Amino acid sequence: MTAPPAGAPTSSYIEAAKHLAPRVAELANEIESQRRLLPELVESFRSAGFFHLPVPKSAGGLQLDPVTAAMVVEEISAGDGSAGWCVMIGQQNAAFSGFFAPERAREVWGDGQIACGTARPIGRAVKQGKNFVVNGRWPFASGSSHADWFAAECMLFDGDEPLRDSDGNHLSRMLMVPRSEVTIYDTWHTTGLRGTASNDFGVKGAVVPADRGF
Repeated sequence: MTAPPAGAPTSSYIEAAKHLAPRVAELANEIESQRRLLPELVESFRSAGFFHLPVPKSAGGLQLDPVTAAMVVEEISAGDGSAGWCVMIGQQNAAFSGFFAPERAREVWGDGQIACGTARPIGRAVKQGKNFVVNGRWPFASGSSHADWFAAECMLFDGDEPLRDSDGNHLSRMLMVPRSEVTIYDTWHTTGLRGTASNDFGVKGAVVPADRGF
């Protein structure tokens, strides 16, 4: 299934999700046993645009309203909760694209790329010119099995000194790291939402441009 054509009514995306929900239900047991969103569904959801509904038009996205996005999640969740959760997380991370310059947003979310991550500033990013050197490990990265980019939230440093704002608060930043520079740790063994692949991920020494973050 491909995304509805440009200018199609927002209901087209909801109808597309309803159309896919029975297949999602057929695969629910397999999603549970494999503890991840199956590649068939990743590609179906990607092609339909479900992961990218919030991406601004300036970055080549669909820029649909949050109610439509939520209703797409609802329809997919009727087939399988883990699948719906993965679509929701993909959308949530795609919404970060609004904080990026359009060219950076296209770098991360263009060509159907998917982002996951953790909104928890427990990593460490050390200033290096216009870049940051990122190190850390984060839990609960839902969609880790199929994500192309990972949102790694860090506290910022200049050497060993914390970077602070004008009020003296220690600054944090969400920095996007490509999958090639991420290690996935197989930690997600649960009794619920097993198919979300909400594993830990780690980054060691990745150099990330400051403007590939917010």
